[in-house]
Amino acid sequence: QRYNVGDTWDGCANGAASLACEGGTPGDCVKQNDPSRQGMKVTCATGDPAAAPSCAPFADWPDVDGHVTCGGCTALVLTTPHNTCDAYCQSFSHVCIAAAEEVNEDCLVKYEASCGQAIIGTSDMLCTCELPGR
Repeated sequence: QRYNVGDTWDGCANGAASLACEGGTPGDCVKQNDPSRQGMKVTCATGDPAAAPSCAPFADWPDVDGHVTCGGCTALVLTTPHNTCDAYCQSFSHVCIAAAEEVNEDCLVKYEASCGQAIIGTSDMLCTCELPGR
């Protein structure tokens, strides 16, 4: 199948590799402003269910900042009321796998942190949360 997606917030600087397409074969990256594609991403299954991330649908995640989701069970989330990804993930019965500060309201990592480390001086953080037992 073919899906229309956005880029990785780099204006097609890396050609097809700029497309927000994980696990699939990206087509041509066409630089055009289409607000309906903002934040859209597709993650293609690998065929191995054990390799697929296991988390609730992003629509069920609390406090996602600006609907920014990054695939792979990672989203940009508000630091209030949870200032660590451990606390955030636990708030909806998930466990933290990774934590980071983003560059600019996007999925690009500025710096990585531990799941229990408070991300301070910012209103949001990137948290990767999965269901327990994965």
